[in-house]
This record gives sequence, C-alpha cells and structure tokens, in this order.
Amino acid sequence: MNKATLLVKGFNAFVRHNPSYEMPDLTHSIELSSLRLIAGPIQLAPSVDSTILSLETVLAEIVAETDSKIREDIRAEPVQLEIAEKLDSDQAVYEPEPDLLAIEVNVFLSQCLDGNAHSAKEYHFSKSPDWSFEAWLYCLLNRYSYLDEGDKAIMYLKTVEIPHPHYSGNDFIVDVRIGIIV
Repeated sequence: MNKATLLVKGFNAFVRHNPSYEMPDLTHSIELSSLRLIAGPIQLAPSVDSTILSLETVLAEIVAETDSKIREDIRAEPVQLEIAEKLDSDQAVYEPEPDLLAIEVNVFLSQCLDGNAHSAKEYHFSKSPDWSFEAWLYCLLNRYSYLDEGDKAIMYLKTVEIPHPHYSGNDFIVDVRIGIIV
C-alpha cells in the first residue's frame, strides 16, 4: 500500500476506536496561511501574452533554443541498420537441430509402403538407437495420427496389445504393425 492509503486507513481506525474525537478548526492555522500566499500564482494557468513587445526577444530566444535542441536530438538518433547486415553472434538466428527420432519414424513409414506389414518393435531393435522403445512408439503413433485422410486410407496401423494383469480395460501396447491396405 502507498503511504497515503496507510495514513487514511490509520485515521479511520483511530476514529472508530475514539468516537469522541473531533477535528480541530485548521482554517486559522499559521502553516495554512503561508500556503495561501503561494497558492494564487500556482493556480494560475501558464500563459504568455504575445502582445507585450518587451517579451519578444525572450520568446525568440526560447523558440531558437527549443529548435536547436530538437535538431540535436534528431542528429543524435542512431542510423537505422540495414536489414541485410550480419547479426551479432548473440542475435544470430540458429536453426533447430533435426529431431533424429522423427526422421527415423519417417524413414520407417516410407519403408512400410513396400506392401509388407512391418513391425515397429523389430525395426527399433534392429537399429539399436539411442532412444527408448516407448519413445519410439509414442513418436510413431503421433506421426501416424497426423497423416492426412488419404494416406490413412492407404496405410493401416494395428497395435499388438496385452491386457493389464490387475485392471480390466487397460492394455499395454507391445508392438505396432504398419502396412498397406490391399
């Protein structure tokens, strides 16, 4: 909270606990009378009477000074860099590294177009890659789900599942077989 809010809340709490408190009359206070002396010039709207000829040189100096400051600011602005310029090393745009798992899934799917049914498990273990079989299956199922309807009409995906030993309806996918519909 800002200080003004704390002050008002504190005053309200004080008045609630002291219902007999009355605000004193501050209109004749010495501190307020000094404020009344400077309040008039502060409350006047800032304006310049351009009909007074004695102020003409002062106004001309103000305009000249303002104009020179504006021109200096314009000259001080940095020149726009060409877009074709080489970026600094910390601003350089780097291409993301290729996803080797996604590339391998695409290779497997293109291999499945030869007319035979292929096992994802056999393919995975024949390559002995760095990623786990679960990651391989997840990426394969994800990639297959994003195929367009025309490609899905050509290819089929069949999962080989075993039931969960304790929970009915929960099956483990142990292999995926993909081939072409003939």
